[in-house]
Amino acid sequence: MKKKNFKKILFLIILICVIVYFIWFKYAKAKEGFLDTNYEKTVYLLWQNKKKKNQHGFGDKLRGAISTYQYCKEHKINLKVDATDDICSHFLKNVVIDNYDLIKDKEDVLMLVNDDKLYEKLNTELSKSNNIYIYSNTSPRKKLDDDDIEFAKYICEPSDLLKNEIQTTIKSLPLNYGIKHFRFHDDIFKKDFDENDPLFKKSFELLKSDYKENDVLISNSINFIKYSKEKINIKTINRDNNFYKVEHIGESTDINSVKNSFIDFFISCNAKNIKSYTVYDWPSNFVSWSSTIYNIPFENIHLKH
Repeated sequence: MKKKNFKKILFLIILICVIVYFIWFKYAKAKEGFLDTNYEKTVYLLWQNKKKKNQHGFGDKLRGAISTYQYCKEHKINLKVDATDDICSHFLKNVVIDNYDLIKDKEDVLMLVNDDKLYEKLNTELSKSNNIYIYSNTSPRKKLDDDDIEFAKYICEPSDLLKNEIQTTIKSLPLNYGIKHFRFHDDIFKKDFDENDPLFKKSFELLKSDYKENDVLISNSINFIKYSKEKINIKTINRDNNFYKVEHIGESTDINSVKNSFIDFFISCNAKNIKSYTVYDWPSNFVSWSSTIYNIPFENIHLKH
C-alpha cells in the first residue's frame, strides 16, 4: 500500500472514531443529566400506589413525569423520580433512587392532579424549601423536544428480566405488526362483560370490519380478546396458548397481572401503527404515549354507546 493512501485511510479511521466518541459522549452526558444534575433545589416525584390506593395508570404517571422534567430542565432544578413504593418499580429500571431513606416517611406529598397551575405551584413550594415532594399526572405544557423524548424513554426502560419477556413475545408476533387496542371502562378490570352487551357487540363489529392479517389485539377485556380470537383468529398476546389477566397499573398490586399490562405497553411501543378504540372522550394514555415517544402513527376512535 502506498504511504499516501495509508495516511488517508488512517485519517478516516481517526475521524470516524472521533465522531463516534462525540456522539456517544453527548448521548451519555444527556442520559446522565436526566436525573443526576447538581442544582440547589430538588423536586422528588413519587409514585406510591402501594401506600396510596387508586393512583393513576402508567400513561398518566408518564405524562406527569415528562411535564415535571420540562419544568425542572427549564428552571435548573434537580428531579428525582422514585417508585420504590409503587408496583412500577418491579418492572422499570430507572425509577428507584439511591437515598430512599430520605423519602420513605414523607406523608406531605403535594398532589398535582390534572393541574394547569403546575409551574406556579412548583415555584411557590420551591420558594419555601429546597426539597419538595410531589405526585403529578399533569400533561406537558410544551411540545416534547428530542431531550424530552429521550427522558421519557429513559423512564420507560424495562428491567432486564422484563426486557427478555418482551423480546420473546415480539418474536411470536407477525413482522411489522400493528396494534388494535380496545379500552373499555375501568370496571371491566373487576367484572368483565360478554357478547350479550351492546358495546361488546358494536366493538367486535368494528374490529371485524377493520383488522388486518398482521394486527395484534390488546384490550382490558379478556372476554373481548377471547371472543375475537375465536371468531376471527386475530393475533393476540398469550402464554402457552393461555389468555392472561391484565390489571390497571395504577390501582393493582398484583405482580403478574401488572407485568402482563406492561408487556402490552411495550408491545405497543414496538408496533408499526396503533389504532385505539376507547369509551373515553380522550385518547387512551396507555397507547397514545407509546405513539408519541416512539413516533408511531396513531389513530383514536371514540366508542359511542
